[in-house]
Amino acid sequence: MILAEAEIYPDRELAINPGQVFGNLNGIAARDPAFGLEAVWIDVAQRSQAQSLGYTVVDASTVVATHLNQILYKHCHELIGHEEVQQLLQVLAKGSPKLAEELVPGCCRCPVCSRCCRRCWPSRCRCATSAPLPKPSPTMPPRVKIPPRWWLRCA
Repeated sequence: MILAEAEIYPDRELAINPGQVFGNLNGIAARDPAFGLEAVWIDVAQRSQAQSLGYTVVDASTVVATHLNQILYKHCHELIGHEEVQQLLQVLAKGSPKLAEELVPGCCRCPVCSRCCRRCWPSRCRCATSAPLPKPSPTMPPRVKIPPRWWLRCA
């Protein structure tokens, strides 16, 4: 299965048309593989000319890295599984141990978190809280449970 493909010229640079340019360039017509913008593969010597005309110029390795980043971003939900979610929860536990403790197994088990991640990432959902988290105070009993009010917000 091919997710994406592009033709790269390692000895050239990609001049990308960001929407408004003030002239044309000699080179190999193409499309920016990451975002689909009109582009031209140019000689390295044409870089300053392309920039003066309004093009965004990037080297071939940056084109590959950006394209790969976009592919991974769009398909990360297909790559994440139980092990990856477990690693994310371990990172969360290092930074916010109480939150991690409440989340798993307090609120949900790891398989539920895995399913949630796989469903949310394609739609670019973000977690948010409806109220600020309370700050501990000397008068607050140590085992007070404040019910979290979380929801998913899709961008």
